[in-house]
Amino acid sequence: MSDTMVILGSCGSAREAYWVLQESNPGAETLFVNDLPEAQEVNVITVGKQQVEVVHDWDFSNFRKHRQSAFRKFICGMGDPIVKRILVCKALAAGLEPAPTQVSSNAFVRPDCSLGRGGVVHPGAYLFTNVCLGDYVTFFCARCGHDCIFGDYATCTSGCNIAGHTVIGEGVHLGLGTAVRQSLTIAPWVTVGMQSAVVKDLTQPGIVAFGAPAVKVRNADFPQPFLDTWPSEWLRELRHND
Repeated sequence: MSDTMVILGSCGSAREAYWVLQESNPGAETLFVNDLPEAQEVNVITVGKQQVEVVHDWDFSNFRKHRQSAFRKFICGMGDPIVKRILVCKALAAGLEPAPTQVSSNAFVRPDCSLGRGGVVHPGAYLFTNVCLGDYVTFFCARCGHDCIFGDYATCTSGCNIAGHTVIGEGVHLGLGTAVRQSLTIAPWVTVGMQSAVVKDLTQPGIVAFGAPAVKVRNADFPQPFLDTWPSEWLRELRHND
């Protein structure tokens, strides 16, 4: 593991990612990076007793004066899949590479799970046998049954319960306390509202679903910086399903 790390984002969950990183790599030098408008005024974040700098311009030259290999690896600190996708694209364009997904020492993860890159498995998470997480997955204090698959950029928030043989598509955001029945599929970039119950497949990508049972309530509102990173075929699919 690298002894330096870049954490994408500067929000509360980014600070939580900092603690997970310190569990697996105590003393690792860390930078937060966030060029989103709301983060421009924050240059230093206090985490415990540490003062951690926030980079806004993707220029790490001042931090690499003595070692060019420093601050080349990153993990995602934020939970919002859309923001993750935007910042990951910028990180890759800046020459950074995703580190292996970081796992809290207080998470329960079976040894046959596959955990991808650039993500974080937080304290209290339970991943049972043969769970496969894609890249940039954020998994908070939740439970996932056997043989589930999570696509890149997916986020599972606290209190979720996902039964076995479920496929969670790319960029899916499961809200607090969501329950998902076994052997279901949730299409890419679906947001499921908190305390919802997914009891049948959600096959339309890019929607917001809510309720028990969870049903579509509206189309997701994707910001332009997010849409600019996508190939036209994906956008055509979304518009076809409107």
